[in-house]
Amino acid sequence: MDDERSVFVESHCVGLGSISQHDPMPDVRGGRFRFGPSPVVRPSLQATQQRSSPGFGQIRCRLRAGVMVVEPDSIGRRIRPPEVHSQPGNHDMICCFDQDAACLRTAAKQIVGPPQLQSHRESIQSGQAGHHCQTRPRRLGPVRTKGERHRQCARGLIPAPSQTSAPVPLPISNHQLGNGAVESMACLILCRVHLDQAGARVGCSHLGHSRVQCAARVGHVGTEQRIEELRALREEALHAGSQRAVDRQHEAGKLTARERIDLLLDKDSFQEIDMMVRHQAIGFGIEQKRPPGDAVVTGYGTVDGRPVFVFAEDFTVFGGSLGRAVSDKICKLMDTAMQVGAPVIGLKDSGGARIQEGVASLDGYGRIFERNVQASGVIPQISVIMGPCAGGAVYSPAITDFVYQVEETSHLFITGPEVIKTVTGEDVTFEELGGARAHASKSGVTHFTAPSGEAALEEVRYLLSFLPQNNMEMAPYFTPTDSPDRTEDVLDQIIPDSPNQPYDMVELMELVLDDGELYEVHRDWAPNIVVGLGRLDGHTVGVVGNQPAALAGTLDIAASEKAARFVRFCDAFNIPLVTFVDVPGFLPGVNQEHGGIIRHGAKLLYAFCEATVPRVTVITRKAYGGAYLVMNARGIRADLAFAWPSAEIAVMGAQGAVNVIFRRELASAEDPEAKRQTLIAEYEEKFNNPYRAAELGLVDEVIEPRETRPRLIKALDMLRTKRESLPAKKHGNIPL
Repeated sequence: MDDERSVFVESHCVGLGSISQHDPMPDVRGGRFRFGPSPVVRPSLQATQQRSSPGFGQIRCRLRAGVMVVEPDSIGRRIRPPEVHSQPGNHDMICCFDQDAACLRTAAKQIVGPPQLQSHRESIQSGQAGHHCQTRPRRLGPVRTKGERHRQCARGLIPAPSQTSAPVPLPISNHQLGNGAVESMACLILCRVHLDQAGARVGCSHLGHSRVQCAARVGHVGTEQRIEELRALREEALHAGSQRAVDRQHEAGKLTARERIDLLLDKDSFQEIDMMVRHQAIGFGIEQKRPPGDAVVTGYGTVDGRPVFVFAEDFTVFGGSLGRAVSDKICKLMDTAMQVGAPVIGLKDSGGARIQEGVASLDGYGRIFERNVQASGVIPQISVIMGPCAGGAVYSPAITDFVYQVEETSHLFITGPEVIKTVTGEDVTFEELGGARAHASKSGVTHFTAPSGEAALEEVRYLLSFLPQNNMEMAPYFTPTDSPDRTEDVLDQIIPDSPNQPYDMVELMELVLDDGELYEVHRDWAPNIVVGLGRLDGHTVGVVGNQPAALAGTLDIAASEKAARFVRFCDAFNIPLVTFVDVPGFLPGVNQEHGGIIRHGAKLLYAFCEATVPRVTVITRKAYGGAYLVMNARGIRADLAFAWPSAEIAVMGAQGAVNVIFRRELASAEDPEAKRQTLIAEYEEKFNNPYRAAELGLVDEVIEPRETRPRLIKALDMLRTKRESLPAKKHGNIPL
């Protein structure tokens, strides 16, 4: 018999099978085993309940276990089969190697992992010594076998009395789908080889750790076998979550992590990273389950042929909770994305921090947040909330550029309804507190909502078509089907004759942009201002415009924040800005003043002043007071300012101006109302028109509304090579 040999066992059902000692040894290809010069032996072996020990559960999973043959002088080697769950929680199985005693005695010496004394080795060969160790550690320290004082293992195992007449269990640990590879690890100790007329039984015990690949492999293993082992590991990683967990995910109307990635990326383009990563945590039984890949799938692929990086939290594994292994994978992915210069997309579906790992999981969130900040303005970051996202985990999406949220199935909040009820007494549902509609219309955290996960991922693909890969590139160009010289006669009638009558700014924007295509951002939040992405002559542009149909287009706190964030995003990623102005001023009110309209309004002013991308403004109607300046006026270095004939550019509206300027005249007039109307008409003729501003060079050109599209295209074409730099500084102090 050779000194280096591996014994592999396969089991597919419950029961104890054996081969008679007197049967001829068939070839491996026959499904049984052969103890000859071949380096691999495949006996037909089954797993069953240990009948002599009450409470042992049956192993009902398909498994492929194995025993690595280790020379007695190989210090630190142990046998380590794959994991299989048993029903009541016991992980033991019966292994029976039915060979003749001579071969088995030789094999016994080779299977023993730790170095043994000669006397003890002889006692093992004769089957009269040894011990059975329980599966749970109680203390650290050496383990001593019966009859000798030699250390067998550096970890503490509780010795139990041996029973030479009873079958000795070989523990098998957790593996849900089987087909695992044989590995060795310092978690298993050979306890005894028992010889009797029925055959030989090998007994081992373990600490409950999951399979970990050992650096050193004993014996010759062929390439084909290594490839099979790799395939088995990949298959295990692809099905890390149990079928029951997958079924629950589907019943909840949610996709699995890999299904989501397949829908997001181009077909067959996904390349996974860190598929074999496993957590290293110990405690609360978590060491019993160490699925490959842990609770997140990371990798890269393409969307419309352009590379992107993606991570998808897997709710079927530990509820998608974040531990150190998960955070390490995400951080590595983000680091690589920044080095390559490609967008990062996070598909969020997680129960939060992994409680079993304690502060290590919190540190993992911190490291992810830091990378979110470092990547901000360097590569586009997109978060898709497809399940729960609670506690500190919510801050990562909040830092990213765009947040999608799936209706009904996703929830985003710091503290849940139960905590709120305990602290404040308020009753609120998950959907009311952190649902997609709530965050899209009230908090402004969510930019886009979608009725399903599939629709959300399709929307992400559409968004990426407008964005560059990074801050050093321009957004992708699409050959336009819309003529750059197209004029729209409808624009000549879109402005009502009455200055107090509203119109739809979204309709105006769609008439100007290529093919009427406007991808509106934050559509349901702060509707009094419109922001979105579109194209002019095939080039991406960001559009900002006051919405007269909501709050008369005034600027309030929410509108200022909404527009400021969008302007800064466009500036960071080289997207030109087109502003449509119809603003009567800032929204008056005590709540606005006390809520900080001054500070929040300054954010939009700061964003436009800081932007170095091409900036073009079109004044359609009202442009009053400080709000006119905040909306990208020539005075804050807009590159070009156009005005329609209907534009009214002044410190304030005619009625208010007349009441202030001619207060005494109105008070002494015989007919104050008639006098007021006369003065208003004079004021409007002199001030409320675009021509006074054009005389001063504050408007570059007064244009017909129907000419807006071709004039904008030519202006942006001229500005495409614009280069502007800001004064050297660490960063500005925006009024946050």
